[in-house]
Amino acid sequence: MDQIWEILTKISTFTNAHAECHSNFKDMEKQMKNLQNSRGTTPSTHIPVFGFGSRKATP
Repeated sequence: MDQIWEILTKISTFTNAHAECHSNFKDMEKQMKNLQNSRGTTPSTHIPVFGFGSRKATP
């Protein structure tokens, strides 16, 4: 009987963690959409690439 309760507890813990993870994903997805709508562009266009195009290639 103890094994059954242990398994049920693990299942409950996993289910709660999964629900929290999904909720966090949905929150992040909503924030990304809001950012995209507010700026009229995607966040990826605002990622700086240091050193890109700042030096000419030497032969």
